[in-house]
Amino acid sequence: SLQFNPDKFKKEKLGRLTHDLRNAPVYRCDETGRGHAESSVIAQLAQQGIEAHHVENTVWRQLFGLLFWDFFYGEQAGALHSEFDFFPQELARGTFYAKRTEAVDQRLKVLADKQATARLLLKVATANHGKANALVAWWPQLFQRTLQLVELAPEGSLAAVLLAMSQDHKNARHGFPDLMVIENGALRFTEVKAEGDHIQRHQLVQIERLRRAGFCVDIVRVEWAIDPLQPYVVIDVETTGGRPQTNRVTEIGAVRVVGNDIVDEFSTLVNPERRIPANITRITGITDGMVADAPLFADVAAELRAFIGDSVFVAHNVNFDYGFIREEYRRIDQRFFRPKLCTVSSARKFFPGYDSYSLANLCREFDISLETHHRALCDAKAAAEILIAINHRRLSTAKAA
Repeated sequence: SLQFNPDKFKKEKLGRLTHDLRNAPVYRCDETGRGHAESSVIAQLAQQGIEAHHVENTVWRQLFGLLFWDFFYGEQAGALHSEFDFFPQELARGTFYAKRTEAVDQRLKVLADKQATARLLLKVATANHGKANALVAWWPQLFQRTLQLVELAPEGSLAAVLLAMSQDHKNARHGFPDLMVIENGALRFTEVKAEGDHIQRHQLVQIERLRRAGFCVDIVRVEWAIDPLQPYVVIDVETTGGRPQTNRVTEIGAVRVVGNDIVDEFSTLVNPERRIPANITRITGITDGMVADAPLFADVAAELRAFIGDSVFVAHNVNFDYGFIREEYRRIDQRFFRPKLCTVSSARKFFPGYDSYSLANLCREFDISLETHHRALCDAKAAAEILIAINHRRLSTAKAA
């Protein structure tokens, strides 16, 4: 006999969304937008005269929190909520809907009248603005996005989504698509996926829920367009250990790459203000004596920032080097952000089949000099040569497409 197989159903849904992702429209965005794919798509939509906002989970949490504010923080909180609870306990425990079924169902009926819903949200926001809570952020722009959602949502769609959030808040509160898009008075949600991104399970569930509720949800892919004259700064850091939060930089090596050429370089030892472990010295050759009179990071921070400029930040295992540089700036109360490119992941994509993608192995494969491995400038120059090979392959692939 035929039986329903839930695992098969999940696979079929995942298969549909994987198909959607593979066949999604592609936005070719400038590489300086790496790390902010959503903003890059918003900018391209704006050029077409289409309004889009990066909302993800926030607009839904806002609508849910305002609609049920009195249940969690107001007169109806009662024994189900303590004034000292920042996050409503009935939501955390999953008991909210079960204990308040009739009241929740009645409140959800308000959503059928868009004007009444907008009046209720405005009343709650005005009366409680600024009060500490875990659901509502008191940002005027977010409130306006929430009112737009109420105004443009298909009939009955909001109640279906908020019911799910009421019944299983832990699992239904996240995974919403990145963008809320308004075009010709119609609302849709858009999930943005950059190169290498995949549909996660909670996103799969939420996209299916929104579509069943009546919302239009699409998926778009972002591919980073390569400009032959785009400047890159390839950086390598040597450190006292592997964790940026507890270890420090001992050496920085950086080179600027434009096209096929290394056009400038920067190199300095850095006093880490602590001893260098013996095992690190064995690897890098950098001793306490070598850094004793070296500048502190604060002394080279401005020069390094100027050298990086508006370039793309590149490194071999980029999150390691980027994490250390960002943390060193944080220690001197400065924010650091640059778009990132990793020569490891890029080499895997454009030069598949190698047993190892370590810097040393790729240098052997590409016949790149690596005379003083684990010294920052040498490693930065080697990674830059790998980047040049990657970009040559990227440009060839783009032209072929």
